[in-house]
Parts: sequence; structure tokens; C-alpha cells
Amino acid sequence: MTASASKSSSRKPKIRIGIPKEVKIHEGRVGLTPEGAARLVRAGAEVRVQKGAGVISGYPDAEYRKAGAKIASLAETWGKSDLIVKIKELTPPEFRHLRRGMTLFSYLHLAPDPAFTKALLEKQVLAIDYEHVEMKNGATPLLKPMSDVAGHLAITLGSYYLATHPQGAGLLLGGLSGIHSGEVVVVGAGTVGLASARQALGIEANVTVLDISAAALKRARKELGPRAKLVRSTPAALKKAVASADLLVGAVYSRGERAPKVISVDMIRSMKKGSLVMDVAIDQGGCIATSRPTNHEEPLFVKHGVLHYCVPNMPGTVPQTSTSAITSVTLPYVERMVKLGVEGALRRYPELTRAVDTRDGQIIHEGVRKSLPALARRYG
Repeated sequence: MTASASKSSSRKPKIRIGIPKEVKIHEGRVGLTPEGAARLVRAGAEVRVQKGAGVISGYPDAEYRKAGAKIASLAETWGKSDLIVKIKELTPPEFRHLRRGMTLFSYLHLAPDPAFTKALLEKQVLAIDYEHVEMKNGATPLLKPMSDVAGHLAITLGSYYLATHPQGAGLLLGGLSGIHSGEVVVVGAGTVGLASARQALGIEANVTVLDISAAALKRARKELGPRAKLVRSTPAALKKAVASADLLVGAVYSRGERAPKVISVDMIRSMKKGSLVMDVAIDQGGCIATSRPTNHEEPLFVKHGVLHYCVPNMPGTVPQTSTSAITSVTLPYVERMVKLGVEGALRRYPELTRAVDTRDGQIIHEGVRKSLPALARRYG
């Protein structure tokens, strides 16, 4: 064997990366920008982007071709890729594309979705969840950008629907000089809740934030300043605050698990007619007892005289902003997988290891196991 032949035979094969088009209704985000594709190609990856995947985010196929990616069909994108990089969890028609040996890197939201989880287990897919990438200090860098966007949208969209929906209150949240401002109640002082509170304060609404954690409220005070009313969440305090709300933002999050139903049917009944609920926790099952998933075509329903907005993929309404924000934090991890291989990246970066939801036909993440005990028992 010649030296050149020996060198060729020992060369590490290129990792094949697929970027499918998102299929949820009005979901315009895409898992990789053309700039990101160029970086991965330079790093040695073979990148396939499904035809039209980036168009709604403002990235035509020609830009991906210029970056060195291949524009592929649906079947080729899934069938000829080792690593699939997405934005949202799979819908049932997409389950057929899963296969053994594939790695899926995306938001997964498995806790309220036993059907998707079962498909991952049966196909023995290595599933790495953006929202479970957790640093040693507890930070979740791949969750924060979309939480920020969702928090902003909860107020922006909420203000719009309160003012314009036929069954809404016809209320301008920020009020006017000499006219009382609207009441915004935010339940949960995490990233989503704080983003919502900041946005609401910016339009001069009256803002109340509740959380069960004293530490979270202390952080909220530091970030929001004196204008926000911060309340330790107890059943009595929650009941009182919900009844006063013109706009209620449900921003409760339990990492890896279904969101707890902290707002009861009776609390919703106590709200003013024409008020609005934004259940941002709906992608984890929702934190409000009256919530059910909606979509961008029919985002609202009315229950007990209260408008409900429960769209799981809220950031999809601003795809260009959202795609830029999420890919800025996911791309470095994809580059590490290209450089080290997926297994090498998992060994080197413990925050990635903590984000593994399923592998080898087993549920790995403890939060998902707790939420889906029957599947956890069945599949080990």
C-alpha cells in the first residue's frame, strides 16, 4: 500500500448533516443559516439542506449552495444524514424518517409527547435536546434565546389580541395619560417570565410577577427594578393576582418534565371577561388547567369568557430573528460534533451529555423518565 493510499484509508469520514424543513403550521425557523452551513463545510462536514427549508427565515436555497451545502429532497435530507439538526420536535408523519444510528439535535419536548418518545426509543435514536444543555452553574444557553423571544411575544401578541379580538377587552395595556394601565400578571420568574415582565414594563403596564422561589424573586428585583410588584407564590396570592389580570402569562417551567398545572379552572373563572391568557408553557403541556395546544392559523379560543393563546411554537412567528438567535448558540456545538464526532463531543462537553434524552432504546434524561414512567419501565 502506498503512503497516499494509507493516508486516504485512515482519513476520518465526513459527518453528514441534514437540515430538514420544519413542518409545523407557520413554523418559519430553520436549523442552520447559510453562514453556519459554510462554517460546517469548512470544518469538513457534508451538509444537506432540504429544498426551501430557509426561505421563510429569509435564506433562499441559492445562499446555501453558495455556502457549499447541497440542496436535497426530503428523502435525501433524512436518508443520507447521520446528524439531523432541527428546531422543533417531530410530528407523527416525520417519525418514519428516524432510523438506528441517527443523531437528532433539536428542541424535543418529550415530557408531554409519549408517541414521539416511543418512536425515538423504537428506532434507537440518539436524541440530544437543546433545552437540556445545562452548564455547571445551571445556565441553559440553548434554551435562553427562544425563551427571551417567547417572553417578548407574550406581551406583543397579547397586547394586540386584547385590543383587537371581538371577544377581547378592547384594552390598551399601556394606558394613556390619566387612564389606568392594564394589569399584567406573570406566573414564573424564569427567562420567559422576566422577558415578559420587561416588555410589559416597557409599555408602562402594571406588572406583577409571582414565583415560589425567593431566590428567583431576588433576581427578578435586580433585573426589573422597583416598578414591578414581586410576590411569593402561594395559593392565596396566586388566586388574588390571577383575578386581577387583564393579561396573564403562564411561564412556569420544570426542566425536562411536564409543566405543573398551577392555575386552576376556578382561577380562570374568576378572571374578567375579555381578559387573555398566554400559556407559554404549552410546549411542555401547559401550566393552566384550561389550556390546550393551538396553532398560528387558529391561535385563540375562549373558555369561561377568557381568551386563551396556547401556540407551542410562538417564536416561529418571527423566524428571521429566532433563527439568528438560536443558531448563534447551537452552531458551536454542531461544530464540535464535526470536529470530534458526536461521541467525542459528548465525552468532552458534559453539558451535552446532560442533554441526552434517549439513546440505545432507553430514556436517559431523568425528567423525561419521571414524566413518562410507563415508557421508562417498558424500555428500561
